[in-house]
Amino acid sequence: MKNCALIGFQNIKVYVQLLQEFEKGIAAQGVAIGAHEMVQNIDTDFSSISTKIVFSDVDCGFIASMRRRARGSSRNCGRRGWIPRSR
Repeated sequence: MKNCALIGFQNIKVYVQLLQEFEKGIAAQGVAIGAHEMVQNIDTDFSSISTKIVFSDVDCGFIASMRRRARGSSRNCGRRGWIPRSR
């Protein structure tokens, strides 16, 4: 991994903390943050974030959220042509 996209919920403390810890860990290993997006837990449309991630130069993605929300966001990225190399 060289460049990673991060997505999290800004109004759920545990997911904010999880994202911060992941970011610290990968930054310590020299991985750049290519996209850092925060959404509300009530948001349902991730198309603009997905489009931004697809067109950024990232080779991994980390979504700090509930499983169902993460699956929806990753599907949106896949529909726009981004296939992550890391899971």
